[in-house]
Amino acid sequence: MPDGAPAAELIKASDGNYYGVMVQGGPNTCRPESPISCGAIRKVTPSGEESILYAFGSIPQDGYTPLMVLQASDGALYGVTTNGGKFGGGGVFFRVTLSGEYKVIYSWGRTEKDGVVPNGIVQGKDGNFYGTTSSGGEFRCEIIPVSGNNCGTFFKMTPSGQQTVLHSFGSSKVDGYEPLGTVVEGGDGNFYGITHLGGKFTSNTEGGGGTVFRITPQGALSIVHDFGETANDGLSPNRSLIKGSDGVIYGMTPSGGGGDSCAWQFGCGTIFSVTTAGAFRQIYAFAKGNFDDGAGPSSILVSQDGNLYGTAISRGANRCDSCGTVFRLTKTGVMTTLFSFGPAVVEPSRPTNLVEVRPGVFFGLNEWGGQKANGSIFFKMVLN
Repeated sequence: MPDGAPAAELIKASDGNYYGVMVQGGPNTCRPESPISCGAIRKVTPSGEESILYAFGSIPQDGYTPLMVLQASDGALYGVTTNGGKFGGGGVFFRVTLSGEYKVIYSWGRTEKDGVVPNGIVQGKDGNFYGTTSSGGEFRCEIIPVSGNNCGTFFKMTPSGQQTVLHSFGSSKVDGYEPLGTVVEGGDGNFYGITHLGGKFTSNTEGGGGTVFRITPQGALSIVHDFGETANDGLSPNRSLIKGSDGVIYGMTPSGGGGDSCAWQFGCGTIFSVTTAGAFRQIYAFAKGNFDDGAGPSSILVSQDGNLYGTAISRGANRCDSCGTVFRLTKTGVMTTLFSFGPAVVEPSRPTNLVEVRPGVFFGLNEWGGQKANGSIFFKMVLN
């Protein structure tokens, strides 16, 4: 099993195998000042056999610290790294075939107003790729401890690597900034995403509680929801949105919600939904009198049975900060804890990813591997 810290989610490709990235791992080292390896793209067969499709750092000016991959309409995998490339390490946009043929298509940081540190991409209906960068752009946000222009961007990228910055975040105090996660294309043809900071409400967190935004393919942005309006609202979203078959968009916040006694402030996290008409609803708040349901949601998916399934990175029945859970959540807010990880150090813990292989069967990844230290653990869960 190839060791490394997992990121993003496993995706099922047209060849029947599953692909995902390791932020660290692989044979190459990209930071001379540290022993951290460059990362890799992982391949997992339906039977659970793992191998490395591509190891980052194998070519000059390669990207490293990969964040995600998706399978595009041409059958190849496309993705981004948050470091490396030609221009000061702003990250790259890459393409790799299922047989492992790899190419860097774009390096971020070409100009002063270019974005840097991409969060992910989605292929739009027009065949182009859309996404955000968490830094760079036209504006500077003083609350973010990064020099230079640092509020982030929304961009369009052609498959051949022609990028257009469609929006720079941080143009006003109520504009969201520091977008994180991958955007999702709504049924209305617009894109939806989150910012980690910014928005109208600053009473619960310095810099604002973050936003859910809507942006057109031409770059016209509007705010759908400002987090932090009430004491029970979620705060500081940091994961990708997903879209259900019903057209509703779902997301999560790692904190806020008013849950009890979490190590972080203002609650243990929330699950929410938003429609393309702009209707926002909090579906569930974690750890309100019950730590067995976990804390700090780290992934969600919409199952074929119509329910939400996901992982929480902390707490659960073993009550440790680095344990975590796998859960089922109905769209009306009924929570069921399906499995609690830990105890930490001894057993695998801190689940970060979940994918449904077939009805009732899930693959996932743990960030911590127990006795394997930082090695990731791939797990399978079958519902009765």
